[in-house]
Amino acid sequence: MRAIAPIIVVGAGPVGLTTALGLDFYGLPFALFEEDAELSLDTKAGTVLTRTLE
Repeated sequence: MRAIAPIIVVGAGPVGLTTALGLDFYGLPFALFEEDAELSLDTKAGTVLTRTLE
């Protein structure tokens, strides 16, 4: 059996947090790093562009 090295997730935006949730669901070790010390009140991924729906 191979040892699983910890996975580093950089950024706690929508993609980083979703990745962290998936890793946790499967029981994989990870470390989540975020540059900002405080939560942002700005909207993240709040728009849908027409080209992404094709």
